[in-house]
Amino acid sequence: MRLVVLLAFGASTLFGCQRPIPSGPPEAVVYLKALTITDRTPASTRPVTLDGEMLRTTIRSSFESAGMTINPPGSPGTEQWADFVSSRAAAGKPRPGALWPVRVDLSVIYGLQSPDGVASNLMNAPGKMVLIGAAAIRLPGETESVHERFEIGDGSEFKGDEAAYRAHLKRWLVNAAKRVGARLVEKVAVYELPTPELISALSDESRHRRLDAAERVAMLRHRSAVETLASRLASEQDRAVKLRVVGALAEIGDDRAAQALIAAADPRDRELLRAIVDALSVVGGQRVAEFFQIMSMHDSVEVRELVEGAMKRLKRKRQETPIKASPRSQSGTR
Repeated sequence: MRLVVLLAFGASTLFGCQRPIPSGPPEAVVYLKALTITDRTPASTRPVTLDGEMLRTTIRSSFESAGMTINPPGSPGTEQWADFVSSRAAAGKPRPGALWPVRVDLSVIYGLQSPDGVASNLMNAPGKMVLIGAAAIRLPGETESVHERFEIGDGSEFKGDEAAYRAHLKRWLVNAAKRVGARLVEKVAVYELPTPELISALSDESRHRRLDAAERVAMLRHRSAVETLASRLASEQDRAVKLRVVGALAEIGDDRAAQALIAAADPRDRELLRAIVDALSVVGGQRVAEFFQIMSMHDSVEVRELVEGAMKRLKRKRQETPIKASPRSQSGTR
């Protein structure tokens, strides 16, 4: 399924018909551009068969209740767009902001668990339901997309007949789809933040917002975020966020970023050390070369081999630089 966020445009008067105009600052609108839903439950273990149109309608309506725009808004300057803008005004919503196309593909798996595995018939047993999917959110005005994956499961007890089980599945689908929709809306909202607020989001209580903020800072290469990223790298407890912060520092790649990465390198944490060493091999510079030289004498064979590989990549990078850039352009590189 694709979700698209819409940019705010001006007032609309079309064919002499005055339409209401939204007030206030523009708001990103997540638009469901395309939706793919697949029932991946093996036919032999399905307690019931779900109607494909029911799945689609349920998930679309759940996305809409999570804040997405479902119906095509059209393009700026068209009557369809003018109708969309005026409908937002009539609903008391802000004028639309940037356009973010998003594709979402979903798979649903469900069944009932028996002592011998998965039951093919209805029975009083724990229900097993999983919604798995991925979304591709295209950046406004660009062909590049960012991706979000999700998996939402449930194992609550079920008791009842076929009709009750269908209702049970539908309620679960509604809640799961709302969570997916809210997550995608939240991601777009973080991407839309002005730089100061985006950097503040690196320290947000929500791990999702911290992940999104680090990802967006990396894309924009905000050098003003280095200090906050360095602090986050030292204190962050969530492994996924920590690794994404490492990637953001690598993308920024100045001396302060290199120093923050070096300070966080801990040979006892091999996963983190590998990520930092890989990042430093991209950043390069004298400080990195000196750090690699020291680490190449570490007691651990694994650490030495890791660093030696990075040193080779750094050496190749130095050899390739004169070929890829003229002396004038080299003087401006980091």
